Amino acid sequence: TIALEGFKESYIVGMGCGEVTFALVSGYHFVYAAMFTEINLERIDDDARVFANQMVDFGMYRTKDLHRILWQVIQNLRGLAVDPCRLSGEALAGETTFLAGTKASGDGFGADMFLFFHFQILVYFHKTTELQEKIFAYYSVLKNALRGHFFAQFGWFLAGLTAYRLCHCTRNNTIKRRKFRRLALSCTKMLVKFAAESVVNSKLCALCLQAEQIMLQHHHHHQRRQRQYNEKKDWTKASRGTTTTTTTLDKKEKEQFNSFRWMWRVLNTWCCNNSI
Repeated sequence: TIALEGFKESYIVGMGCGEVTFALVSGYHFVYAAMFTEINLERIDDDARVFANQMVDFGMYRTKDLHRILWQVIQNLRGLAVDPCRLSGEALAGETTFLAGTKASGDGFGADMFLFFHFQILVYFHKTTELQEKIFAYYSVLKNALRGHFFAQFGWFLAGLTAYRLCHCTRNNTIKRRKFRRLALSCTKMLVKFAAESVVNSKLCALCLQAEQIMLQHHHHHQRRQRQYNEKKDWTKASRGTTTTTTTLDKKEKEQFNSFRWMWRVLNTWCCNNSI
């Protein structure tokens, strides 16, 4: 909230004294900061439209292009876009048109910022398939284009959290799972480094990713124990002269195994609480 008021005051003072460039850049950051507050998106959308028109009037075309991306994100969140997962609408003519324009002008940063915000939209709408394709490009943007940026820690946090989620979604694909796990651990390491350097708002983000890392390790350990149990069960069947065609438990056996494990935990807890 303090940052929000600071950007608002910078815009008012800058427009009042004729420092238009500084004022409208502050307006752009005001819109971005407002998205993390309780301010209604409709009001933020109106402010973004005013800033966009002023940027055109004063010839700030590069800043306007970056601002249009953010403005389109707001419209997507409001449900005003035809496809909520595509940055295309009133603020932005279309993904292909915008990226072609940035490529023609040599504005690589504009293309990087487009990917940065598009990735956030895909995360918001849980587009797992597209996230698997975009996350490594997003990671590259964080590592190269946004290094040292004042909100880079939020990007690393989002990348790490998404990578951990993709690890669970691709548990049946070992190759993909290992790639997402390496990326998640890299993001966790970066957030821990930010927290050690006392970067603003990075400590809680680092703790969250560390918790996800522990959960992933626990899940991996549980799967390994399950495989060991299956192998032992198959060996027991073979030693008794029975044959088996699979190394995994069927549904009924898995339910019996889980039921036995649950009963054992209850009995163990009861014995501990009622021991003399």
